[in-house]
Amino acid sequence: MNNERVLRLTIVTSIASLLVAALSLRLASPTEGLGARVFATAVHDGRAVVQVQAMRNEQVLTFGIPDTKVEVRLDGQKVAQVTTDAEGVAYARMPVKAGSQKIQVLDDKGRVIAEDTHTWEQSPPCAEPLEWPADRARPTVTAMRVEGGQGPQLAMEVSLLGDALTPTFSTPAFVRVLDKVGGKGVSGASLVLEGEGATVVPLSLEARENGVATFSINPSYHSVVLRINATVDAHKVDFMASLPVAPAAGDIELEPTLAERTVVRGHARYAIGHRGGYLEIMRGDALVHAEAFPFETINKGSEHAFILPELDAGLYWAFLSTSPAGADAPPLTLRAQPFVVGRDLQPLSKAYALCGKVMPTDRDEALMRAPRPLAAKKLIADGIISRGMVIRARSATAKRVAVGALLSAVALNLAAVFLLGRKSRSELDLSIARSSRWGLAVGVGLAALLLLVIAGLIAGAD
Repeated sequence: MNNERVLRLTIVTSIASLLVAALSLRLASPTEGLGARVFATAVHDGRAVVQVQAMRNEQVLTFGIPDTKVEVRLDGQKVAQVTTDAEGVAYARMPVKAGSQKIQVLDDKGRVIAEDTHTWEQSPPCAEPLEWPADRARPTVTAMRVEGGQGPQLAMEVSLLGDALTPTFSTPAFVRVLDKVGGKGVSGASLVLEGEGATVVPLSLEARENGVATFSINPSYHSVVLRINATVDAHKVDFMASLPVAPAAGDIELEPTLAERTVVRGHARYAIGHRGGYLEIMRGDALVHAEAFPFETINKGSEHAFILPELDAGLYWAFLSTSPAGADAPPLTLRAQPFVVGRDLQPLSKAYALCGKVMPTDRDEALMRAPRPLAAKKLIADGIISRGMVIRARSATAKRVAVGALLSAVALNLAAVFLLGRKSRSELDLSIARSSRWGLAVGVGLAALLLLVIAGLIAGAD
């Protein structure tokens, strides 16, 4: 084989190796990966509500897939089909039996974008924690100062309907005047209220026989101080406390007490414009209703009318957020409030009896005692992680192919250099000698270039 043929063969094999390496790296690039995450809670009354987040990942960034239909299957059977919102989130309510089942989520093209096996747990008969456990402090507003005169040792408790106040929206609140010694409500208390940084309505009222009175607070600032003066049988006690405010939260317009097994309409509102929101209704450790919705813009604010399904008697919590995290959203952006289903005390008393408790004679007292559920949604299937593992495995394989092709080209170039170097200069004429020198330079240059490319691949490997 003469020098010219060796040179041409070296150049052709080098170019072919570069093309193979480039094609391998192109196939390895994770331009887009589709996947979904599925979150769920316990099963209640033979049904479960799951949250599906359909997403695509590009390099290290993850984006929601909006307005796409996803199908949910249990053990191969279709149980729900929903459409995602602008953030790629949708809720599916489906029949579920307690036990281990395989859950799958398919996109609109029939591709499985999430699957796993999950053991569903049945919510216990006493689903709602109707009293605060001993190891959890009730979020009653803690007084900064309580001063009393001579006479009975009185105390006051103030509770909000929910976790915190929401600016520009009125929040119901409760005050209870009680005897420090016995812990029982004191009847006949006259109350005078004053708010700093908020409007309090009414400014004066009478406590009922159980010592409970109801009023409302509409904060105008992020810092609110409440003062209450109570008079019982000519004896006075003063209360002052700073109230918690969630500055970025919205408002849920929903009656605190609802009739059993009826469809109820409510409103979700924000003082500023928002694209979409999320409403979740929990009973104990089970998510019983949820929806993702777009907001309607009204007077620079946002509003959405929602409809709750028929609910059994019991204690529930409603959570409103603009984050897909729903009930797990940050406290400063989350509106959380309890409500009671059962205007007739008999079915509500049965719900309390299941928990071994006695129904309070006053619904407001029941709402004051309402503990917030501790249960949060659990991740039961993660298609994003699965997709990432596939992409990384494919990328690693393609990089190995590319490095192998480039190493082969380097070996061929070095072999060509060796063959050309063995030619005796005396056997070559001047033109061939020039070709040999040119061939040696090209071979060494290509080998150096390929080695640099390989070094870059190794340095950029995962």
